[in-house]
Amino acid sequence: MTSTQVPTLAGLTVLEIDGGEAGAIAGMTLADHGAAVTKIEPPEGAPERRRSGSENWDRGKSSVVVDASGPAAVATLAGLLSTVDVVIEGQGSLAALLDQADELAGDGSRRIRCSIDGFGAHGPLAGLPARDLLVAAHLGSCADQSGWSPGPSYPVHHVASVGAGLLAVQGILAALLVRARDGHGQRVATSLLAAGLAMSGRVEAGTPFRDRGLSARARGTSPLYSVYECGDGRWIQFGCLHGGFVERAVATLGISAAIEPLRSIPGFGDGVAPSPESIRAPFYAAVEGAVRSRPRAEWLALLEAADVPVAPVLDSEAFFDDAQGQANGFGLVDDPQLGAVELLGPALRLSDTPAFIRAGRPDLGEAQPALESPGPAPRNRADRTVPGAPPLDGLVVIEIANVIAGPMTGRYLADLGATVIKVESPEGDIFRQQNVPEFHPLNAGKLGLAIDLKASAGRDTALGLVERADVLVNNLRPGAAERLGLGDAAARERNPNLVYCQVSAFGSAGPYSLRAGGDPLAGAYTGMQATQGGSANPVYVRGAPIDYTAALVATAGILLGLLARDRIGHGQRVDTSLLDAGALLNAAGLARYAGRPERDDRSASQYRHDSLVGLYEVADGWLALDVETEPEWTALVGALNEPSLAADPRFADRAARATNDAALTELIGRRLRAGPLSATVQALLNAGVPAAPVRSVQALTLQDPAIADNGWVTEVIDPALGPIRLAHNWLSLSVSGSGPRSAAPQLGGDGERVLAELGSRR
Repeated sequence: MTSTQVPTLAGLTVLEIDGGEAGAIAGMTLADHGAAVTKIEPPEGAPERRRSGSENWDRGKSSVVVDASGPAAVATLAGLLSTVDVVIEGQGSLAALLDQADELAGDGSRRIRCSIDGFGAHGPLAGLPARDLLVAAHLGSCADQSGWSPGPSYPVHHVASVGAGLLAVQGILAALLVRARDGHGQRVATSLLAAGLAMSGRVEAGTPFRDRGLSARARGTSPLYSVYECGDGRWIQFGCLHGGFVERAVATLGISAAIEPLRSIPGFGDGVAPSPESIRAPFYAAVEGAVRSRPRAEWLALLEAADVPVAPVLDSEAFFDDAQGQANGFGLVDDPQLGAVELLGPALRLSDTPAFIRAGRPDLGEAQPALESPGPAPRNRADRTVPGAPPLDGLVVIEIANVIAGPMTGRYLADLGATVIKVESPEGDIFRQQNVPEFHPLNAGKLGLAIDLKASAGRDTALGLVERADVLVNNLRPGAAERLGLGDAAARERNPNLVYCQVSAFGSAGPYSLRAGGDPLAGAYTGMQATQGGSANPVYVRGAPIDYTAALVATAGILLGLLARDRIGHGQRVDTSLLDAGALLNAAGLARYAGRPERDDRSASQYRHDSLVGLYEVADGWLALDVETEPEWTALVGALNEPSLAADPRFADRAARATNDAALTELIGRRLRAGPLSATVQALLNAGVPAAPVRSVQALTLQDPAIADNGWVTEVIDPALGPIRLAHNWLSLSVSGSGPRSAAPQLGGDGERVLAELGSRR
């Protein structure tokens, strides 16, 4: 391995303490990039160790057992703290000892402590455990996720935990950049609720935004952005995001005659999101009838040949044998207990400081050898920053991106203090053209420049910007930037210090790399639709979680590239994709070895994982119940006022409750059904039972105390809309400021300023 091939974080030491799934995901990401991560666990092991997904989350780490109730616990933790760079901490008895241990450990001025909780440090929900279901219920995700039956849906995928873990990585890497600059560590904080906001695109204005005409169907939000069953009982997912794709799909499906009468009806538009229902219903019916006329393999061949965005809906397990999944990479480790284990590969590919999977999941108390440190990175950029400045202060980012994943990457970088220049075509970002409300939070805090990159003068201008930039973010289809003269090789030839980040649909190389893609297609390949709805009845997974996850992954990759640049003296290429992000979200199903048990996160029904974790209907709505520990079970028995439950042998322990889950579900449902929502939830919370009302997306506002009291809302002024409210500050750094400083740019509105300022930057 050459000096430039050493992983970026080699030599970095990390403790992970009571972090839950989010902390484990953060630790995994740091370990994949070379950090020596030690998981501090209680004698029985960390709770997340027993869940599907831990084969991936805990790979490459060491394990140290500490009994929080033991007399030496604080001293043991202090000894560990005295030698580490970073601490990832959550909620739990071990994490509760950290302040005491930190004081005993001595000088911690260089230490970075990153905390992850459930609902933030302030507001009425502070102190609730970090549970994805409670966050999803509060933010409206359960109500928003349609199923084949009426009512809300239990969200199988732990989007908030993945988001919080990646936000933690973002904060840690940003703090490391600051430490390289001034020598000091700091506190970093995020939460599952903050991550849910960061991945929601939520925005509010005095005048309501127009209705986009999206459907609430289980199959999808619009006729050609949905799942359909083919003639052989297999399913496909469409992802037609603009009118050109819609036209190709209609022609290839042979439904032009059925659709033609609809075109003249107001609301059809370009067919991407036709509304009202009088247009949508016959459009859906035409597509459904056509797709049922052929087997899946025939449709995939025809539609892919016509460049229509489409994908097969696969089970998670099938992704291991998928050609593009293999191209993006898996890891094979030898586990002393499980044998050969095939794991999900790192979601990031860095050209010069690549990630790798060092080892599998450790046994309790098992240590892993640390990588040799390549030496300390030199401190730099001090001449371009001031004390307390945001982590990326003084850095320039060029963003050539549309829709969500690329623009949200730019937003994260802008929030960290970078000057982000959004380069758009004269027509603008696709979301700008379609007047999508999410355009505003996705692009807040940036400068706007409109350039025709197909013209030689536009390309020359863009390359001039590249020469003066630190980062370029590109989410065009692979090959498009190269045709414009802005590919990785050309850009880094002009500027060797450039960190060039490509966010593609499926990967920059491999059999699908040149295909049109999008969030739901990556979800179909990686098993998200089949996991959420069931293999025989997959559903469209709403909320674009893959797009937002890809942005978080890309941001981490860019920060890693900037850290590595300080050591190796030049930039490099950073690659990730929606397919990588979808696989990360579905990591609970992506470990393969002989005798692997069925993944434990599948739901028993649309409404619940099991009797104690899921959604229950009450007199005037639905509530989310998340009972995972024995004390919480005892509290539930008391809250339900069913003394017989405690003595019933069917429910005596976890195993007995699992065996008799249907009976327990019926009993709990009967007790909860008659109560009013607000009073029932409050009674459960008062008794110590984790619960939350299932809100609609429309019912929750950014002025909600759980959000506003944590300082996660800001107001910016848009020239056309006036004051608008956005979520921000989802990642808190104690020393370095963050947050959007302005509304999304007007199309080309900062052209003169950008060219003048960068022209003077040498």
